[in-house]
Amino acid sequence: MAAAENELNDLSEGIRDGTGSMIEENKKRLETYNIQLLPLARMMISAGREKLSGKMMELIRSGRENTSRSGVFTATLLSRLFSSVKSFSSERKKIIDNSGENLISYTLNSINNNRIRLTGLDKTLSILNPENVLRRGFTITSLNGKILKTGDSLKEDDIIDTLFTDGTVKSKVVSMNSPPSPSLLRKEGE
Repeated sequence: MAAAENELNDLSEGIRDGTGSMIEENKKRLETYNIQLLPLARMMISAGREKLSGKMMELIRSGRENTSRSGVFTATLLSRLFSSVKSFSSERKKIIDNSGENLISYTLNSINNNRIRLTGLDKTLSILNPENVLRRGFTITSLNGKILKTGDSLKEDDIIDTLFTDGTVKSKVVSMNSPPSPSLLRKEGE
């Protein structure tokens, strides 16, 4: 009994340690992704702004060249050009800012969803922990230290161990009954 109990305790500790290390590893992985994605988003925003500045300068230079070629330097044309450049750059800046915000929002949502998933997995593992299964009223029956899942391997006069949450009971198999047929189960339940 002590050996079986020690084996169950070792299995329980192994499951707990293994799942704990998996959860910690995934938490670290999420933190690493968070650290990597935010600077990447900032770099993309910065690159977009630099590209936009270059386009603005090119547009201004092109506008000046075109107006000087035509010989027209009127204040109206220059004003329209600057107005167009400002409008264009303002729209592009909004698009870049929105893209950056969307990228950060998506990253944070992804990290949050993974945290929720890890929490759910942690709860599931806790529920499936053999100690918790025993606390819910189930027992673990073994023969010669091997856990029984069915009665097929039992014979009369076998000594079996039944583990409860508060101890172990040794029992002797006196007789073997075959399981009731499904039709009998329906009649009893009706």
